[in-house]
Formats: sequence, C-alpha cells, structure tokens
Amino acid sequence: ADADADAGVPGLRLTPFKFRSGTAALHARGRRLQSAYSALHGIAPPPPPPPPPPPPPPPPPPPSPSPSPPVPSLPVLVTSCDFSGARVPKEQVWTASSTALQSGANCLAYNASAVVLQPCASDIHQVWQITNINDTLVQLVSSRGDCLSTDGVSVTTDTCQQEPSICEQQVCSLSLLYKQLWHLDEFGQLQSSFTNSTQSALVNQPLCLAWKANANPPTPPPAPPYIDPSLPLQVWSGQLSNNRVAVVFVNADTQNANITAKWADLHLQPRQKMHVENMFSGKAVGTAVEMLTVAVDAQDAAAYRLTPVA
Repeated sequence: ADADADAGVPGLRLTPFKFRSGTAALHARGRRLQSAYSALHGIAPPPPPPPPPPPPPPPPPPPSPSPSPPVPSLPVLVTSCDFSGARVPKEQVWTASSTALQSGANCLAYNASAVVLQPCASDIHQVWQITNINDTLVQLVSSRGDCLSTDGVSVTTDTCQQEPSICEQQVCSLSLLYKQLWHLDEFGQLQSSFTNSTQSALVNQPLCLAWKANANPPTPPPAPPYIDPSLPLQVWSGQLSNNRVAVVFVNADTQNANITAKWADLHLQPRQKMHVENMFSGKAVGTAVEMLTVAVDAQDAAAYRLTPVA
C-alpha cells in the first residue's frame, strides 16, 4: 500500500503518524499535507483573504444653527387722525397698559435708530412708562429714559423735555413739550399734541400715531373769524353728527378759572337738555341746560361732547 502511494508522487514518501486526540490536530496535519502537495505540483496557494474594508468615514458634524431671523417690524409714523367713519381704521387703534402700547398683536418698540411696531414679546425695548394716558396729555418714557417724540411726520425717541419754570408764572407762546405729549382717546387713537407752526394753529389737523398713513386725509376746515389771542379764556365749539356738539374750554392764563359756554353761543335752543361727556376720559358727567361751566387749570384745556336728551 505504501509503495502504491509513493509511486504516484516521485520523491514524496508518506510516513504514518499517530493520531492525536481532538479534531484541531487533524486539521493542522491536513493543512500541512495540502501545502506540501500544492508546492510539489506547482499549485499556487490560495490567495490570502482580502483585508477588511476600511471603516466608514465619520458622519459630518451637524450644521451650526443659523442665526435667528430678525423680528419683522413695521415703521411707525404720525398721520392725520381718521374721524370719517363709524369705526377707526385698525392702523390707528392702540391699547395701553402700564408698560406697553399695543396695536393688534404688535407692540410699540424702539431700537438704536427708529421707533417700530414688533410682535409683542418679553423685550425691554417694548417697555414704556405710561401713566394716565386716557385722562390727559402725558409723556411716554421708554425703558432707557427718553421720550416718544414726533416732528409731525416721523416718530423717534428723544431726551425728555421739561417745561421751564417761567411758564408757571406767565403765558408761554410754545411749550417745549409739544413734540412729546400724547393722549389715548376713547376710540383708541393715540393723538399727538404736535402743532405745525407753518400753519395757523386755528386750522391745525390732529395727528395720530399709526403704522400706515391715512389714505384719505380730511380737508382742512376754513379758518374761523378773527379771535383776539390776548384773551386768556376761550370757548371753541363744532357741530358733530346726530346734532351733537363738541366744546373746548381753553385757559391760557396763569390762574385756574371757571369757563362758561352758553347755549346761545353754541347755537343750541335755550331749554335744550344736553347729556355731557368728558372727551378726554370718555366718562359721562351729567346733564346741563342753557349753559355749561367747567373748571380749567391754568394753561390747560378741557373738551366735552354734548348730546341732545330726547
């Protein structure tokens, strides 16, 4: 049997071996025999296994968060107050708390260069000091200590002005505060005390804070008859719808005074009973017949609306 095995493979002699226990030893012997046989017959050994593929590259880092988009804002301006319809246009309607002025879902805000309208948020730039704005003319002070101001067209913040003390003793022709005083009327319109000095103050048009210009500004009324400006106590009146009458009492003196408006001067019937409403506060104050007498502080004014009582 050994001779037959050796005859087929010249120079190769198979030697018997003792089996070790376990299959690992058998496998090792088999591999050695296979290698010897392959070398003798010119058979190349099997190629080594290919190297493992390289590990995948690490994932790219997540993109850095993009900067927050700027808060959308609307410019704010003053425009002629719109009294033409039953409802005030929304661009002129404001509500006030003790610290904010709001139009719809947006709040009045300031930045380094302008006063704008922005979505309401917990932002120090939307904080204003607001006191008694529904009752009288007041300055609106920002959180950085300057005041809302207007030149009759644009709206900015500026150093808060103070009335000189001399104006408490004598009549001042032009207040230093005329660019910085505001009043929120009963319709929600924020009116400015700004007076255009290039026009007669007698036909000056009221200006309101808005985020859109009035597309249909009213035609200025004709100038009234000559009025002696030296008279410190004056009564002004104008006809409203539904036979109502607006009456303004002006005290340009340095002393408080009672001012009386007689029905005859207002072109009302002497015995006509009129419901009286404070136009600054929107509050009813009672009824009057034949005349209305109002206490007005020095260098101040009061305005009332008279409505006929059926």
